Amino acid sequence: MTGSATVELDAREIARATADTAVALDASWHEVNEIHAEAMAEANTLPPAPLVIASVGRPEASGPRSLVVPLVLKDSAQRRHSLLLTIQLDALLDDAEDGA
Repeated sequence: MTGSATVELDAREIARATADTAVALDASWHEVNEIHAEAMAEANTLPPAPLVIASVGRPEASGPRSLVVPLVLKDSAQRRHSLLLTIQLDALLDDAEDGA
């Protein structure tokens, strides 16, 4: 079963709907700006949490021109965070080849 429907609105209805929507968006946008300002003020009062390298794992090749280096970082609360650092050597090797 297929069909179609046509809705006709006059210009006043469209203008009223548009104005109501604009008012609602403007009101909520103001709230978003306030929440954002509060979050930014709070973030600026907290000292940055430094991360230090706790350990470095053994680098491994990850293709012909890249290395993966496992790292463990430690934050100010002594929590450890593991990550893999990938070093892409293309640009370095290309520059060396151009200068040779």
